[in-house]
Order: sequence, then structure tokens, then C-alpha cells
Amino acid sequence: MLERKMSDVTIIPNEMKMRGILDANEESVVIEGSFVGEINAKKVYIINGGKFEGLINSKEIEIDGLFNGILKTNNLVVKENGKVAGEIFTDGLSIDIGAFFSGQVGGNLN
Repeated sequence: MLERKMSDVTIIPNEMKMRGILDANEESVVIEGSFVGEINAKKVYIINGGKFEGLINSKEIEIDGLFNGILKTNNLVVKENGKVAGEIFTDGLSIDIGAFFSGQVGGNLN
């Protein structure tokens, strides 16, 4: 999945709960734990067991955990264990068998 050096990735470990705004710019964010708020990043990965609630602006997003909120992206992949609820604005959408999706989908507003 990730083949980048550590300095290019922000990891929220599974035992961590964060709240706020994370501006990662052109870096990737991996959510193993819990995040409530807003994330702006090049790529966002919500790992199986990870939870996010709020707003994500990202070029690419892969969800194998839980997402609830507003998502703006060029490409969204919802993996087998992913659960997504909310408003999704994307140009590309892929949902694996076994994933859960509830909400509205529209074209990317960026």
C-alpha cells in the first residue's frame, strides 16, 4: 500500500484519538486510530479499525475502516471492510464487495 519514506507520511496510530485540523499538504495520512475534524492531504488511508468523522479533502482516499462526514477527492476506493456514510464528491469511485456505503455521491467540486 504505502511505499514512501516516513517523513512523507503522518500516521495516527491505533491507540491514538485526535481532534482538530490536519494540513498535510502534499503528504499522505494513515489513520489507524480515531480522528475527528478536518484533513487536507495528498492521500488518505483509513485502515481497518481506523475511524474518521468530519471533512477530508484529498486527491486519493482509500477506506478500509469507518468514515462519516464529507469527502472531496479525485478518486475514492472503499475496501472490503470499509464503511462510508455521508456526502461524497469524487470523480472516481470503486466499492469492493463486502463494503458498506450510505449517502450521496456527486462530482468533485474542486
